Amino acid sequence: MMMNHYKEASDIDVFVMRLLNPLDDEIFELFMRAVDDEKKKEISAVKNKAVRDMKIVSRIFSGACIKKTFGINLKEQDFGYEEFGKPCLVNFPNIHFNVSHSNGVFVCAVGNAIVGVD
Repeated sequence: MMMNHYKEASDIDVFVMRLLNPLDDEIFELFMRAVDDEKKKEISAVKNKAVRDMKIVSRIFSGACIKKTFGINLKEQDFGYEEFGKPCLVNFPNIHFNVSHSNGVFVCAVGNAIVGVD
């Protein structure tokens, strides 16, 4: 079943996930294979394992939420940043998302209206 890529403006999906344990090396590497080269470089430059885990989980989680809401596969999701650093999908300007995290809890909002979670 193909999901509609453009929902009604009032439709916003919110997802919550809790990371109970640090990522083991195998899972971390699996996630790294799923992100673009620019994100790999950014994450690889981080020395703190907890921060690296947070960055990769944020990207994979937001990508999974976008796929669940709009049916766009991870490989089709070309991430970029808007003027003030908010993440966006370059090829889908009408799709909006935002992800936030604290103490191992991740929240992601996805819709076709501007969204933000903090």
